[in-house]
Amino acid sequence: QPGRFHEAFGEEETLAASVFRDGDTWTLEYLFQDAPDPSYMADILAPLLANENIPEALLDDLYIEPVDAQQDWLDLCYRALPPFTVGNFFVYGSHYDGAVPDGHRGLKIDAVQAFGSGAHGTTSACLDLLQTLAADTTFSPRRILDMGCGSGILGVAASMLWDAPVIASDIEPESAAATARHALANDAQSRVTALHAVGFDHPTLHDGAPYDLIIANILPSVLAELADDIIAHADASATIMLSGIRDDQVDGVLADYLPRGCVEIARLSRENWTSLLLRRG
Repeated sequence: QPGRFHEAFGEEETLAASVFRDGDTWTLEYLFQDAPDPSYMADILAPLLANENIPEALLDDLYIEPVDAQQDWLDLCYRALPPFTVGNFFVYGSHYDGAVPDGHRGLKIDAVQAFGSGAHGTTSACLDLLQTLAADTTFSPRRILDMGCGSGILGVAASMLWDAPVIASDIEPESAAATARHALANDAQSRVTALHAVGFDHPTLHDGAPYDLIIANILPSVLAELADDIIAHADASATIMLSGIRDDQVDGVLADYLPRGCVEIARLSRENWTSLLLRRG
């Protein structure tokens, strides 16, 4: 169990820990401030291996290498992310110099400091559900809220699908700034207003209500905390999209919203994460 290795080193000795699994092969990586001595590593790991009945030959795979402390690892990882499609959207970063494929709508996102590259199961499922809503010609939201907007990818996408004004808000100032940049990069700056706010504590959020469409791709605990405010700011027949929910957390989230006058109209599970579509009234 990877946790046993984490306990062996202790939180004070390591700056970060990562665990990767490929089939039956596990890889554990630890980041130290200074290069650890190999014999020191072996002394710590040998008793643990014996207790777990793991062959001591595992220590032969132990390796130590330096890392560049000045490297922007987030940017490096993002640039390694190739463009991809979600339904009709072609999601790409500024490092991509190719053309948007015919029949697709380009969505330029550089989600380095804010969650929401579009690759995560929650975000891609939301993009799919938004396009499903857009295919219904009877649904035409006039006021859209993206609560917990992250990179702003969902709010920007919604503004494209319905050519409607979107208020995108996040508790992190970096996310609000990223959303403003992405709105500009996708020629949506006139439709998307990016805000830094804690929950609904911002006058612009109140002034924009009631919303026909509310998107909240956050965490179940925050969805529960904001349930009353989300309902209070929703139109009487609003559509509410909730995401950031593990499959085993769906019932708990529904227990927060169904008693408040919502009904489930759709759900989409991707990579063990579920996105919900609810309708009020």
